[in-house]
This record gives sequence, structure tokens and C-alpha cells, in this order.
Amino acid sequence: IFKEIKKWPKELIYKETTFYHFNSKISNNNNCFQEQLQDAENLFAQGHHQEALQAFIQLNSHYPNSSEVINNLGVAYYTLGEFELALYWLQEAANLNPNFQEAQDNLNAVHAAMQKSPDSQVSSTQSAQDTPETSADSKNSKSQRVDCYPIRTKDGLTICTPKTLECMTSFVLLEQEDWFEPEIKFVRQFVQPSMTALDIGACFGVYALPLANLVKPEGKVFAFEPNQKANKYLEKSCQENKLKNIEILPWGLTNQPCQGWLQKNSTPENKSPVWTKLEETDEIVQFTTLNSWWMEAGKPNIDFIKLDTSGHEAQILQGGSDLLNYLSPLILFNCLQVEGQNSDAITCLQKHNYKILQYIPGLSALIPFASTDSPDNNLHNLIAAKKDKLQELTDNDFLVTEEASPVLVE
Repeated sequence: IFKEIKKWPKELIYKETTFYHFNSKISNNNNCFQEQLQDAENLFAQGHHQEALQAFIQLNSHYPNSSEVINNLGVAYYTLGEFELALYWLQEAANLNPNFQEAQDNLNAVHAAMQKSPDSQVSSTQSAQDTPETSADSKNSKSQRVDCYPIRTKDGLTICTPKTLECMTSFVLLEQEDWFEPEIKFVRQFVQPSMTALDIGACFGVYALPLANLVKPEGKVFAFEPNQKANKYLEKSCQENKLKNIEILPWGLTNQPCQGWLQKNSTPENKSPVWTKLEETDEIVQFTTLNSWWMEAGKPNIDFIKLDTSGHEAQILQGGSDLLNYLSPLILFNCLQVEGQNSDAITCLQKHNYKILQYIPGLSALIPFASTDSPDNNLHNLIAAKKDKLQELTDNDFLVTEEASPVLVE
């Protein structure tokens, strides 16, 4: 687990992270580090374990090289019954400061606890105060998460994910209480009640669930996800949130109806289709086209599309040419491929009179995207809009225009 987590970029875990509960206590102000640490430890000692956890996370974002803070992160996760996360952070503390005996002792205690040793206890840097509430919280948390992590997000939604840190979605949501892609903030601003949205490549629903919450009962979300395992978690999330306006469609999309397979040795977030059955592949999937689905569904108006299918976006857009000619949904699409920019998807959209935009988190606004710019490793998504949507974005102060036109892919 530690090996996999360390492959992820640090900015993926902390990028655009905001914790609402402690902005007044833990922030970039004139308080010294020790005062901030004391505030967080006091929260923990008083039994406010979830609040203390958020405070330690915020502290760590400002002081990433403090083994004390990292040790306390591990202790807080342990107290809340999150043993795998506790292991990760305590190992980080021990690696950062090999002479920090308390972190090593805590690490050993968590290993013992995971082997069902009832007497294992860990201590924060300040003290080893344990309360009856601590034990109760741990048991309750564990009983509620037998087969999944039901993670409460900043949207006020519960997203159910696999109970393992090998799943990137689980790790990110547990750390941030939100998805790491900054474009999700734009989605929250743009999507309105009664809209109809497609989430193509919905996976565990980090976009589909907020979309359903935003469009309200009078709106509709169609979530395309061919992976059966991810679908089960998405269905569970819909039940947890009592969302009846999501329709989960267990098909893959491509440029022609066919049968394919999903690669076995990849995480649910990165499963890609293959068209020849190999030993390394498992799940058989039926593929259709976006055009076929749209016509069979009665040609509904589509206001917004989120498209993320691990580099397969261009083929899906090719299979949706009728929809794209007839309608003008705003499209948020994955712009990364294994070997750089998703130029095929960009070209396909431009053929349908879409302009390509980029979201700038600091401005909370869109700007024209120039494909000749140097690749930005932190840029995961682009946004495509036709003329009517461009006008709507301008009227609502979402779009910052420039005198010079953006350079487009030929």
C-alpha cells in the first residue's frame, strides 16, 4: 500500500484542499507552529477526534516536514478506526525521523491492532489520553465500514468506495473530503436545477453524485459505467443519499456497437477497454455508441457531459456525432493520455464547432486553451463549449476572453 501511495504526486493529495472547520484556528496567520499544534492536540484530548484529524491535516499541509504532526495524523486515524491510513502516516513519521521512538512505537501498536490484538494503544505526541468515547468511536466506525468506506464529502454527500487504500478514490476522499480535480468546483458553479447531465466513465460517482445533487429531483443524471464492481458502490451511494434521479447504465461507449473487455490489472479509475480477449483481461462488456443510446432514450436534451474514459474519449465522441451536431452540451473531458495531450479528442470536438477552454482555479474562471502551450502536468481536464454556451459563460462571468484567439489543433 505504501509503495502505491508514494507513486501519487503530492499535489494530487493536497491540491486545492480547504478545511472549513478550522480556518479560524489552523491557517497561515501569525500564530506560531507550537500554538497551532497545541490547539489541534487539545481538540484530540477533549475527544473531538474528527475535528482534531482535520486540524492535523491542515497543519501538515503547512508544515509537511514535521514528524510530530505526521505522527498525530496517524494517531487520529487509528482512533477513528482507519488502521490503513494510520499505518501510512505513522510509517511516514518514522521514515522522516528514524530517532522518533514514539512514532515507531505507535507504528508497532497499529500493526498489532491489525493482527487483532485487543490491548494495542497508540499515543499522540502530547499524551496518550484514551477515553471511553475513543473506543466507542472506533467500534462504530469499524461496524459502519464493513465492506466500504462511506465517506462524507464537502457536498454533504456520502460516497461509498472500496475499503482499501490501493483504491485512489478512497485515499483521496478520505484525505480531502473532496475530489482532487479543481474542475469539480466549476461544475458546482455551472450546473443548475432541472439540467440533464451525462457522466461517461462514472466509476464511484465523484462527479455523478454531486451532479445529481445539483440538478435536483427535476433534473436527471445518466451515469455510464461498465465496471460491475464500481457500479455496486455507485448504487450503494445512491441509496445512502436517497438520490432517485441517477440512472446507472452498465455499458461501455465507443464508436460502434461491439463486445470488448476491461483490463484486469488496473484500478477501477483507470480501466481501459480492449478488443481482443487476453489472459490479463477479465470483465466482458457490451459497447454501444452515444448516438444509439441518445436515440433509444428519445433524444433528450443534454446540458452537460463529463467524459473520462482513460484515453478512449475520442472514440466515444466519434460515436456521438449526431448528438454533438444537434445539441450543444458543455463538455468536461479528460485531456491526458499515456503519451501526452488528448489531441484526438480536441480535434474531434473542434470539428463539431467546439472551442476548447481551460479552468483556472485561482480565478474561478475559464480562459481559451492554446494547445501549443507547454504541457501542464497538473492539468487533467479541459472544457469544450459551442457558441451559445460561450455566450452563456460570458454572460455569467465564467469566461475570461483575450484579444488574441487561441491557437487550435489543426
